[in-house]
Amino acid sequence: MPVPAQPKLYHIVHVDRLASIIAAGGLLCDAAVVANPTAGTTIGMSSGKQRRLQELRLTS
Repeated sequence: MPVPAQPKLYHIVHVDRLASIIAAGGLLCDAAVVANPTAGTTIGMSSGKQRRLQELRLTS
């Protein structure tokens, strides 16, 4: 399957996180949020977040 020329990416976030996203100048990865907690509701499966933080490593 070919890679789209302009892929669309979406990020689901609780509305009470919008102010901290704007203040930070953009989205932060989960590792940055853990290191510097921001105000707001965390959504998503915590087990999946922990797995990505601790087990999965990118090669690039």
